[in-house]
Amino acid sequence: MATMLFKNNKAYLLAGIILFSFSLATVSSAENAPVSDNGADNTISTEKDKKTSSNDIYLKGQAYLDGNGVKSDSAKAAHYFLKAANMGNSDAQAAIASLYYEGNGVRQDYEEAIKWYRKAIKKGNAKAMFALGCMYEDGNGTEIDLKKAAKLYLKAAKTDHKYSVHAGIMYEEGRLVKQDYKQALKHYMDAINAGDTDAYSQLGRMYYQGNGVPVDYNEAFKWYKLGAEKGLGTPLFMLGGMYYEGKGVSQDYEKAAQLWKEAAALGDIQAQQNLAMMYLEGKTVKADYEQAAKYFKMAAERGDSFSQYSIGHLYHYGRGVPRDYAETVKWYTKAAEQGSDIAQSELAMMYYRGTEIPQDYSEALRLFLKLAEDSDNAIAQYNAGRMYYLGEGTEKNDNLALYWIYKSAMHGNGSANYMMGVFYRDGEIIERNLDEAFKSFKKAQDAGCHSEYELGECYIRGYGVQADIKEAVKWFSLAAENGNNGARFIIAEMLRHGDNGIAQDLDKAKELYLKSARDNYSLSILTLGTLYYYGEIVKQDYEQALLWYIKADEAGEPSAKYNLGVLYSNGDGIKRNYDEAEQLFAQAAETGDTDAEKVLKELKEYRAKARKAAKGKKAAPFKKLLPKYIKWNYYPVSQWAEKE
Repeated sequence: MATMLFKNNKAYLLAGIILFSFSLATVSSAENAPVSDNGADNTISTEKDKKTSSNDIYLKGQAYLDGNGVKSDSAKAAHYFLKAANMGNSDAQAAIASLYYEGNGVRQDYEEAIKWYRKAIKKGNAKAMFALGCMYEDGNGTEIDLKKAAKLYLKAAKTDHKYSVHAGIMYEEGRLVKQDYKQALKHYMDAINAGDTDAYSQLGRMYYQGNGVPVDYNEAFKWYKLGAEKGLGTPLFMLGGMYYEGKGVSQDYEKAAQLWKEAAALGDIQAQQNLAMMYLEGKTVKADYEQAAKYFKMAAERGDSFSQYSIGHLYHYGRGVPRDYAETVKWYTKAAEQGSDIAQSELAMMYYRGTEIPQDYSEALRLFLKLAEDSDNAIAQYNAGRMYYLGEGTEKNDNLALYWIYKSAMHGNGSANYMMGVFYRDGEIIERNLDEAFKSFKKAQDAGCHSEYELGECYIRGYGVQADIKEAVKWFSLAAENGNNGARFIIAEMLRHGDNGIAQDLDKAKELYLKSARDNYSLSILTLGTLYYYGEIVKQDYEQALLWYIKADEAGEPSAKYNLGVLYSNGDGIKRNYDEAEQLFAQAAETGDTDAEKVLKELKEYRAKARKAAKGKKAAPFKKLLPKYIKWNYYPVSQWAEKE
């Protein structure tokens, strides 16, 4: 749990320092003509202006900007700021510059912003100094000039110690200026002497971390405590961290939680996060999903992306809050918009699955692609590639499928490496390359993506590696243990035949056939039918054979129709029915079964002759047929490499 986080971003430093709405945004349009207070016309009496001081006009503009006592109206605010600015009021000059920067109430115009900031700076306005420094640092409306930015920041701090915290951070971090801890301490003390309470946290942290001074938990505690006594969230949070970790004080989890709750109530996001995690994980407190949800939501509402994802997750699974997919989508979307990869990925999967919200492949693909491109996210790259390969949410595009899946594989994604192995092995959407297929399957396995079956196949067939039966058996056995039904079937065959160095074990073979058959693996289902037919491993039972063949047919196993045709033709386990047999052989022949085609021809000839036979003379039954095993089981598995 990260308890000692240092808030050092510029946006945080601006909070509570700039008195007017000064987020360094800009202003909308001079075309929006101002109106009078009662809205009756769009002019303001010149006589009235003459009698009103520039500061009063400035304050009137500020009231319109803030909606203080009047309806908020940025265009009116801009009008009054401009009036006061032209009268030489530096606060108004800084304010109208800010509106031009933002495009708020006037058209956005960086040149106008810079012009008015410079006018205000000439009058010693610290706000304008700081704001123009930001423009030089960020390169907004001007070339980036870090020297000018630093000079303006320091000038602002010297003019008004409310900006000294920012100067202190610059010296402490060595940002824009040479690192100088003494200067950092001086600026923090200047800020405190000027009544800037943010400096308490900075001083406390310097002593806590030993930045430019010896680590001194007592001194750190002193400064945090002074800040806490002023009702500040961050010092309360930091004090809680000291109690939690037992640094400078006796470890006291209850005291830590109490201080964090006070900080959380004041809006400190880190305190809210820590409390949420404590209750979520049951660390030092009894696990309580409702309390976790409460604090995550507090931080989420203050814009913290991690908390937005977390409260969305709790809504997703109904932990501490009622399950609510609309709320899930809302919070995942907010977190994703702030760059949370996991939130965007979860949101994409929700649209892909379509179980919690209406399925939308196009939106899922859009989100996966955004994450794949913006964050170079390997999972999103794989998912996007897979959707292009399957034509989900877009037309099937093998080139884009290969592009994204290969890119994901290069990042080490197991699933992507597995798919590359399949592409290389089968020569699908890329030239067949068995060496690369083996390498890809091995990478997939090393990355935790089960590829035991494919590696077993490579070793037994000599795909990209020297054929090695022992290695093949090892990998097939691992695959079977991990629930791969194809591997279960192969090991069962080996156990039944006593093949490839595996001792014959009919009971184990039967167990594996049944396990894979329960998972609807068609080859095992068909084989069980044939085992019952011949009485191999199990007691001969034609009726059981019939049931298993029917299940195999339902599972889509082509050879099942041939074997069912055999039973109907022979009358094994069911009343003989040549019509049904013919139909089944015909269906099997349509799948390319040459045995079925041959038997069908013979059966039709037999029945034609039988019909021509003398009336009352019963024809002999059609020849006895035998059901077959799957063709590739006709020879030992160890001969696969030879039979390729």
